[in-house]
Amino acid sequence: MFLFAYHNMFLPSDTESRFVGSFEELNVRWYLAIGVPIVMAIFLQIFLPHFGLLVLSLKMFILRCWDRKCTLNARKTRKITQSEYEDLYTGPEFILHLRFAQILSMIYVCITYSSCLPILYPVAFLSLFITYWTDKFLLLRYFRVAN
Repeated sequence: MFLFAYHNMFLPSDTESRFVGSFEELNVRWYLAIGVPIVMAIFLQIFLPHFGLLVLSLKMFILRCWDRKCTLNARKTRKITQSEYEDLYTGPEFILHLRFAQILSMIYVCITYSSCLPILYPVAFLSLFITYWTDKFLLLRYFRVAN
């Protein structure tokens, strides 16, 4: 039995054929076929997660301004009931686990491919910088405080 297990250790396994791709080394074809889409995906991830939240924040700002008749007085309102007022002036909750998932996926891809695509280091820095300032602005102005 021991001899049988020792003999199977040197046989080619199925896992060796799984990791064979169409590129044997990093050449121009690899950069065009794989490198450019990775960089473009990470570059788009800088702006796209924030775009929808910023548009909703702008929409909420315009609705609040219209409710106050474009004055800066926060006590002036057209709402009659407390629930209508709270619906307008209370933003949604901040979804922390979604934001962490976006940040961790970007960092994982950048660290994985940065040895052959060094442009991912400044792209990752730019993404983290914009994420920090966008989240800071939205936490202060748009999202509500969790109870």
